[in-house]
Amino acid sequence: MAQAFLNASLDELVERTETETRQDILYTQIETVKAGLESKLLTIHGTLDAKRTFWGWGRDIAGNLLVNLVSIFVLGALVLGYKFSGELQQGAENRAGLGTATTNQNNPMTGSAPTRNVTPKPE
Repeated sequence: MAQAFLNASLDELVERTETETRQDILYTQIETVKAGLESKLLTIHGTLDAKRTFWGWGRDIAGNLLVNLVSIFVLGALVLGYKFSGELQQGAENRAGLGTATTNQNNPMTGSAPTRNVTPKPE
C-alpha cells in the first residue's frame, strides 16, 4: 500500500512539475512577445506624433500635390501622344492618297457630315 501511495504521489509531483515548467516557458515567451510589441507600438506612436506636427502636415500635403502633378503630366503626355499619333497617321494617309480632307467636316462638334475627296477617273 505504501508503494502505491508513493507511486501516486510521484506521478502527481511529476504532473505538477511538468505543468509548472510549461507555464514558466509560456510566461517567458509571452513576456518576450509583449516586450517586442511594446517597442513596436512606441515606434508607431513616435511616427504618428511626428506626423501630427505642422511640418508633418506640410510634408503630407506636398507629397499629395506632387503625386497629383505627376498624374496630370502623365495623362497630358498620353493625350498629346495620342493626338500626335493621329496626326501622323492622317499625314501618312494623305501622302499615300488614302485620306480625306482634314477640315472641320469630320469634327463631331460641328455637326456637319463628312465629305470625301473623290477624284474622277480618267477615261
